[in-house]
Amino acid sequence: NLKLALQTDPQVVISVGGDGLFHLVIQEIADTSIPVYVVPTGTGNDFARTSNLLSTNPSDIWLHPPVARIRS
Repeated sequence: NLKLALQTDPQVVISVGGDGLFHLVIQEIADTSIPVYVVPTGTGNDFARTSNLLSTNPSDIWLHPPVARIRS
């Protein structure tokens, strides 16, 4: 449960899934300064595709800056 995990004050959130999960993650962290990384494993991956974040190697997420940092 993301809400429970956010109570532990994480330093980063990694969204492993598709556009739907990424949308839910962004909604939950909207009032935080937690950076978000994306591992696109969904069917369409529209967000990752348009952001040039598609990769066959999940460890490549560390090569890009976080895709979202809602509040600094």
